[in-house]
Amino acid sequence: MGTQKGYWVHKAPEQRIQIFDTGHNFLCEFLSLNIQGINNKVTVLESFISSLSNLYFICITEHWLNQGETDLSSPTGYYCAGASCRGDHIRGGSLIYVHNKFLSRSLDVTDFYMEFHFEVTAVFVDELKLIIVCLYHSTSGDPNIFLEILDKYLLYLSRWSTYPSVSTGDFNENFDITKDKMTVNGGISVV
Repeated sequence: MGTQKGYWVHKAPEQRIQIFDTGHNFLCEFLSLNIQGINNKVTVLESFISSLSNLYFICITEHWLNQGETDLSSPTGYYCAGASCRGDHIRGGSLIYVHNKFLSRSLDVTDFYMEFHFEVTAVFVDELKLIIVCLYHSTSGDPNIFLEILDKYLLYLSRWSTYPSVSTGDFNENFDITKDKMTVNGGISVV
């Protein structure tokens, strides 16, 4: 369990993230999944999440949708609050489903989006004073480009210092700090 700007974050099993306030009161739960094609898996996702009563945010990587399809694939009780979709290649992408209980607004991250390397979407949830980020880095992406964009992106997010961010995703990179690799050193300098 770690703390960040007034919230406690705890990673639970099954890629779930639980958020608590500083008084240890449970606020909400996130789910992060690499789903490799959401279109034919919405009912399976709905079945899986039906037992998670405090699940308010679902971050999906590799949704494989086109821009016009993102609103059509939402599980019951959720809406697609933000999505990045590939334009030049198939598959990939990241999206964020938000429970109907919360209003959200999109955070413009288009300047950071780069197919394969940094497929990102982000939303504000003003009621919780929270930014939710979903990020995908393909196995075909360059880890050095990923780290370069990540550095700029984290600086951009720092503009909203009163809004902590929860970042989820699939980075598809082994940042093993026990090895002397360029990406490891780059990752350490970004963090």
